[in-house]
Amino acid sequence: MPTPTLLLRMANRGWKPKARLRVLSSRGTCVECECVMKDELTTILDAMRAAQAELADYLVSADRNAELTIAKLVGILDRREVVRAMRSLRALERPGGVPQTTLAEAS
Repeated sequence: MPTPTLLLRMANRGWKPKARLRVLSSRGTCVECECVMKDELTTILDAMRAAQAELADYLVSADRNAELTIAKLVGILDRREVVRAMRSLRALERPGGVPQTTLAEAS
């Protein structure tokens, strides 16, 4: 369950409304927040499943091609929507919102 502080950060960073969450804060007051965190998590989980499937294929293959497997992994993990979802979730973790290098920027 997200903390009230996390929910407030999400709302302050311009999250588009999808689901309204009502949370009791530590001060005993109710905080309402709208967020789309579910969409970002679904995108990231789908990418992780696809990447794990590629790694499993590589491990069971008799003819292993590491370069091809890495290219496939980059293709999965460096998709625009996956990078965007990771950036959105990372921004919630950091109070100052300091940018960090992502896979897309490193390549």
